[in-house]
Amino acid sequence: MRSGDSRRVRAAFKSYLAFVLVVLAGFAVAAYFVRPAPPSNIRMATGAPGGTYAALGKQYKAALAVDGIEVELVESSGSLDNLQRLTNDDDRVDIAFLQGGIGNKDDHPNLVSLASLYPEPLWLFVRVDKRPSPSRGLTGFRIAIGAKGSGTSDLVRNLLSMSYDDDALERYYLGGEQAAKALVAGDIDAAAFVGGYAPVIRELVTTPGIEIGGAPTHRGFFTIISFSFGGDAA
Repeated sequence: MRSGDSRRVRAAFKSYLAFVLVVLAGFAVAAYFVRPAPPSNIRMATGAPGGTYAALGKQYKAALAVDGIEVELVESSGSLDNLQRLTNDDDRVDIAFLQGGIGNKDDHPNLVSLASLYPEPLWLFVRVDKRPSPSRGLTGFRIAIGAKGSGTSDLVRNLLSMSYDDDALERYYLGGEQAAKALVAGDIDAAAFVGGYAPVIRELVTTPGIEIGGAPTHRGFFTIISFSFGGDAA
């Protein structure tokens, strides 16, 4: 090969090599910045029928359907059950609602929090004919503390243990519509709910003979479990 031809081959090879490197760099940049498309269907763990999480799940399902994402809503007992479903291979869900204070990143390093949605108040409904007295409080009451596996039962159980011995009142693992029906029927004296203005809450607010009970020790609870009470303790 003549020297002139050789120089042209080397120049062409260098140009081709530079082009290949630029193309490879382009693919590398694209792979870094471009994320996979969202899945076309997901499983979402909500909560008990009639509760806030169940209502929110329906809203998310309708909103995501606009973008062509199909959402399978999975009823559950609540936050603790939802956390288990997120980490359980047998009945895994892709996304779930969790109450603040449930779980931590050390125990669940593969889970991430997408957003904080809203403050969740703790509601205590009591029967008017069983209104708690300032001196005895809930002593002797039959109280629904939330369904087993719910964040409500975990929170209320801990709060009650700070003020009452185990035999001072009767605790029932009832939540959502089941707890509301038992309260209205007189099978229990009080029922605790954690959540927004869900259908079951709206129903109890307007039910004759049922009222929202006070919590005289809420300042102490605010000091001990601050994550449970947003805003000013006053």
